[in-house]
Amino acid sequence: MKTKDLIFEYNGIAYPVVVTYKRVKNTYFRFKDGVFLVSANPLLSDRRIMEGLKKFAPKLTMKRQPKKKPYSLNKGYVYVFGEYKAIDPDIHDDKFVKKMLRSTLLDFLDSEVRKYEKIMDIHKPYTVRVKDMASRHGSNSRKTHSLSFQLSLVHFNKDIIRSVIVHELAHDKVFNHSKKFYDVVYKYCPNYDELKHKLDRGEF
Repeated sequence: MKTKDLIFEYNGIAYPVVVTYKRVKNTYFRFKDGVFLVSANPLLSDRRIMEGLKKFAPKLTMKRQPKKKPYSLNKGYVYVFGEYKAIDPDIHDDKFVKKMLRSTLLDFLDSEVRKYEKIMDIHKPYTVRVKDMASRHGSNSRKTHSLSFQLSLVHFNKDIIRSVIVHELAHDKVFNHSKKFYDVVYKYCPNYDELKHKLDRGEF
């Protein structure tokens, strides 16, 4: 099996590249222990390999953040709006903690929804609810004219929560996920994609 060593410069650092040539149609890129590993067809040029590295290096070198636990009664902490908070050591009731978090989130949501209703020129106020939803961060019900938000949002920083609010209120204008809908979202939340990425990755 033929191999070749190259050097790839990224963000001012020269990384070693080990190319392994195989009978493959596609080119595969990996990053392990500071080395880029490439599996490529023997006919692929060094220039094409470098182009692929430029494209995939940001994602490959991204350090994955371990998912934080939202709270622990045993260790006495809870994440509220992205910040680490101590829990009263006398509290040992999970239901009580959830009730407290639900109230905290609802107060914030109600205030922010009212603010964004004005910004987005929405005249009929929505009813705001907090629910234990397994598959969605939020929902907009035309039937009840209400917005429902996932309880776990309370652990995330406020900008991430605001991006979910904008998403759900944008459905007041466009009730689908078309380009027109996302044009509304980006208008009121320009960095929506970045915030959505953090939300999906569980980065409080």
